[in-house]
Amino acid sequence: MLKLKHLLLNLLTPFQKFIQRLGYIENNFTVEDVDYMAELCQAGDILGSYESGRFTSMFIKGEYDHIAMVTDDMMVIEAVGDKFVNGKNVGGVRKVPLKEWIWKKNHIFIMRHKTYGIGTKASKSYYTLIGMSYDYTFDRGNEKMYCSEIPYICYQQHDQYFLSNVPATKEILPIDYLACTSLELLWDTRRNSLR
Repeated sequence: MLKLKHLLLNLLTPFQKFIQRLGYIENNFTVEDVDYMAELCQAGDILGSYESGRFTSMFIKGEYDHIAMVTDDMMVIEAVGDKFVNGKNVGGVRKVPLKEWIWKKNHIFIMRHKTYGIGTKASKSYYTLIGMSYDYTFDRGNEKMYCSEIPYICYQQHDQYFLSNVPATKEILPIDYLACTSLELLWDTRRNSLR
């Protein structure tokens, strides 16, 4: 029986390796890296990220697949798809600890508004968004929210030209933030070395 088990496992080894590559890959950051990036952040900063193993990433144009924003209490506000834990939906618009958010990513960028004080104002504009459902249609202005829409909604109240490079009929993508002239790129783990 033991020989049969070993034979079967040996035959399935290529399949097992393939399945492992589809899953989550351990992150690239040390505790010191996470501490350093968290220290760089200020209220209102916009965070872009990439997580390997996320199936939906292949449908999002650009090298980043998620956007979030640092809140006035140095947490992160983000919108994620529905996820049920013990019958409760923990998806939609939610707040998570900054260091925890960074730790789960493979790559991140940090951007800040170029005009002093606007980031601080925007970091306080998220309160009415908490608890909204995730927007699977990626429409702006409805009662649901997708990740890239959160900073847009928060900043638009304080900078009418924010993300004016994106037509109102188009969904906002993480790559659009990198092209926004109102923002300055502070850190990008794909381009800056942490060590």
